[in-house]
Amino acid sequence: MIASYELSLGKEFIVVDIGSAVTIDLVDNSGLHLGGIIFPGLFKIRNSFKYFPLEKEINAKGIGQSTKEAWSIGTLDLVVNGINQKIHELKQKNTLC
Repeated sequence: MIASYELSLGKEFIVVDIGSAVTIDLVDNSGLHLGGIIFPGLFKIRNSFKYFPLEKEINAKGIGQSTKEAWSIGTLDLVVNGINQKIHELKQKNTLC
């Protein structure tokens, strides 16, 4: 967040960090951390059901033609859509321009 603040040129910004957890943090134009959210990362989500195998390489668009593809695509979409939804929500509330 510190590096992002230095690059923000006095504008509010959001930091998304994707690892073992996904964090989304909002910082105002003065550098004040306004809060954030945390949810499990892709690896944790994908391994939450031991009976659902994973595809090593998948086409990330569309729908899967097997359980492996469907699980891999669905879990990736879950993370991406979670991030996009939170950014959209912040923009709608005029919290983030």
